Amino acid sequence: SYQTHARSSAGAVGVWQFMPATGRSFMQVNGVVDDRYDPILAADGAARYLSQAHRRLGSWPLAVTSYNHGQGGMANAKAQFGHDFGSIVKNYQGKAFKFASRNYYAEFLAAREVAGNPNRYFPGGVNYESPWPHDRLVIRDAMPADYVARHYGVSTGNLAELNLHWRDAARSGRASLPAGTTVWLPAGSKNRVASQLPSYNNVSLAASTGARPL
Repeated sequence: SYQTHARSSAGAVGVWQFMPATGRSFMQVNGVVDDRYDPILAADGAARYLSQAHRRLGSWPLAVTSYNHGQGGMANAKAQFGHDFGSIVKNYQGKAFKFASRNYYAEFLAAREVAGNPNRYFPGGVNYESPWPHDRLVIRDAMPADYVARHYGVSTGNLAELNLHWRDAARSGRASLPAGTTVWLPAGSKNRVASQLPSYNNVSLAASTGARPL
């Protein structure tokens, strides 16, 4: 339901429901930053996961289902039934291949159908949110959140509200943001500070969009 702080009983987190071990393969997941809580960073991780799964398994039904059942489980199903996904759904008896896994691809197709034809299913119309307008920065070195906030002239609290993936240790200043952490800034912040160069040219920050380091 697009709940950014959703957490399953098994420990899967965020809109994309990444487990910790899988999340660490595709994003930052630690006690300071957990990208699973950021819907944009997690969506990028999910896309890379599915690309990897497709390369390994060779079909989208298998790759998509692996998001629930795991790549190893779907590799076992493929070894028994090949690419006959209908037979996998009907006959595969993997230990954890229960209702959720067996119906996962069908649910994906249903969601794709609704998303592709919204007016058919929501005749009253759909109110789309505007695209995320904020500036993205990826820090080059570890640093406290309040250092970034001061550099860009915003409060640490306002910055924390934009960065859902920062954990309490980062928000409170007990731990520095690790190198490579994404920082979302209020829209226009990078251009505003860049216009003040060279007074900021010794600060160890780098923009992810290819802009000159600050």
